[in-house]
Amino acid sequence: MNTMNQRTTEEILIDLKDLIFSKGYIYSLCLILFEDFHHDLDKIHQIDYRSKLSVKECSLLIGFLVQKEIDFTFPQNPVYVLELKDKTYALMEELHWSYNYPQVAKITEMLERKIEGEDLTNTIEDKLNFFAKDGGMVEPMFYSGDGVYDFQYLEYLDRKYKYDKDWLLQNRNFKIDEIIKTVKAIKATLQTKSSKVNLIGLKESFPLVVEKVRKKLKKQYSTDEITEIENDQFVAISFYQYKELFPIPINGSGNAGDAEWHTFYENLIDLFVIKKSDIEDNIWTKSFFSNFSFSPVCNEDFNGAGYFNILNSRPLIKLDNDRFFIPIGYLIPEAVYESPYYWMCEDTAYRNKLSKNRGAVGEEIAFDLLSKVFGVENTYKSILATTKKGEPDTDIDVLCILGSKALCVQVKSKKLTMNAKRGSFDHLTKDFNGAVQDAYNQGLVSRNCILKGKAVFKNENGDEIQFKNNIDEVYIMGLTTENYPSLTHQVHLMLDKKENEP
Repeated sequence: MNTMNQRTTEEILIDLKDLIFSKGYIYSLCLILFEDFHHDLDKIHQIDYRSKLSVKECSLLIGFLVQKEIDFTFPQNPVYVLELKDKTYALMEELHWSYNYPQVAKITEMLERKIEGEDLTNTIEDKLNFFAKDGGMVEPMFYSGDGVYDFQYLEYLDRKYKYDKDWLLQNRNFKIDEIIKTVKAIKATLQTKSSKVNLIGLKESFPLVVEKVRKKLKKQYSTDEITEIENDQFVAISFYQYKELFPIPINGSGNAGDAEWHTFYENLIDLFVIKKSDIEDNIWTKSFFSNFSFSPVCNEDFNGAGYFNILNSRPLIKLDNDRFFIPIGYLIPEAVYESPYYWMCEDTAYRNKLSKNRGAVGEEIAFDLLSKVFGVENTYKSILATTKKGEPDTDIDVLCILGSKALCVQVKSKKLTMNAKRGSFDHLTKDFNGAVQDAYNQGLVSRNCILKGKAVFKNENGDEIQFKNNIDEVYIMGLTTENYPSLTHQVHLMLDKKENEP
């Protein structure tokens, strides 16, 4: 990327919106969505993930798309569809680089200072100034991985809301087993539709195919003839994996007329469409579509990375009373897992109970996972550590013992806020303290209590815990129940600890 001609994130987003609101853009977007999220598992080791857009990047595109009515006007020709697709990748690549420009400018400044003979320090404050301040964490947070597989959201759904089921049923008609059944039915329907497309790994195989064709053509045709033939071949190859979506087979761009292309575009959209009538008709299905769908011409406050995007809480886009457009299937189980928390937060009378439930559930899940490693007899939860003065010094969410070693686990349920995701260092610091630093500090206190051997430890039933061996080392684990983007990077930069502390 040439930093001499760099543009700001805001400038790039303006161009991106203009592109998204182009007539027929929806068809280019559907090609991107299908090709970047559907893979042949036998060739998954060959996938070039860097050339594909992520869930967050595609969510950004759709978040802008729904700010207006979706324009389903058929494009003027298939070449135009491919051009819009290529422009999308180019702008998204430029957008990615724009989030790194503050750090690029800092590197340039540091090099200039170094050349002038200035000694540069490497303190924690220096690291924070470089990596975290001035929006330095926006890029690693927005471009971090998804955190979990989609099936894991459903796997933990019952455990996450086990104490909130009555509220969810009464206020949102949200019944966990029925919700899971509906999500799986939608996923199965979309998978069946996707089987119409041949998963040939277009991005990986396309350059090789083009090069082979070009070599053969050079032996038979002039340069001008080759250009014309290549254009036809380019279209044919680009749409070859979608041949089942055409009413007739296509071997080149001239082989299909407008009517055939229109049928293709309709079938392409249908790959992402669910009909409510195709899912079991009951009160649970109706409430599901009510809770997790929305109509376009909204999301006006969404302005890019770090802003609330309606697609994340309502991933089904309503086209009419029966049809719903689902651009990213992954977002459905994610929304099902995350959204109920925010529904309950809006109920001021329920907030205290909600907070208590979150803490209890976090401890229980941690206990369940760790007891399978250490054994139930060596794993404890909700521990109180009390000195001879009689006042609790600290509490330990989960404690695991293995011989003379102990693992002290502190569970937090702090989320990363929108302001932090947009680059506010003050909010980032506050969120980090609530999710990580507080857990670490509490872990240090617990560690000292155990190593000094002067405290009394009682389990959740009030029974005293007797250690079979003298504990000579205590390891600290901080655990967050929430998906916390770029967590390890933030810990490396921001954790405040003394040199002699673990």
